[in-house]
Amino acid sequence: MSDIIELLSAKQRVEDTLLKNTGSYSGTGISISDDAVTVYLRNNTEQAKKKAYELLGSNKADGHEILFRNSGNIVAL
Repeated sequence: MSDIIELLSAKQRVEDTLLKNTGSYSGTGISISDDAVTVYLRNNTEQAKKKAYELLGSNKADGHEILFRNSGNIVAL
């Protein structure tokens, strides 16, 4: 249970950092089976990933892997 809480905390930190600083990211989530934070990108490019790592100061989120997924633009209906 504490692992999930730690993962959710890492997700929140990633979300707070990325979503307010750039327009390339459309959301975040977690992958319990991969013990990772998932970042959804409008365009899954190496440049967007590099920028994420620069903003976070690491290629991990509080020790958890960061997975990038292409989501395209998300539009509320």
